Amino acid sequence: MSIYLSYTFVCSIDEICNVHINLTQEEGLIDLTSLNYPHPYPRDLECKWYVTAQHGGALVVVHIKDFYTEHLYDIFSIGYGHDMTNRDTELLKLSGGWFPKSLTVEYSEMWLHFISDKGLERRGFHLQLEWRQDIGKCI
Repeated sequence: MSIYLSYTFVCSIDEICNVHINLTQEEGLIDLTSLNYPHPYPRDLECKWYVTAQHGGALVVVHIKDFYTEHLYDIFSIGYGHDMTNRDTELLKLSGGWFPKSLTVEYSEMWLHFISDKGLERRGFHLQLEWRQDIGKCI
């Protein structure tokens, strides 16, 4: 006789979308996806992630593996520091299907922000966040 157990985990949107991520050297890469990825993300959604690269002299590299949102209406932004309201800290704003392969944030703290409207849904995004030691710059 075999017994099969099945578990269903129910998470609130706040547990998935509004979190602080502590990135360490030991963890290597951390995957971050939009809600329901690779299936369409929900309409009228706002997600905020704050990332800290632990240990002095660390920085964050964002590898963008897949990205597809509703062009001009569903926006994904990346910035440095922890003050998302200060738009001067915004480094990159993405929408639609174009994306760079990677972005190095030369700060140990960064924020990620995704907002969708009430219109069309798309598959969303898959990112990898990497902790990297800052080796400095040549003079």
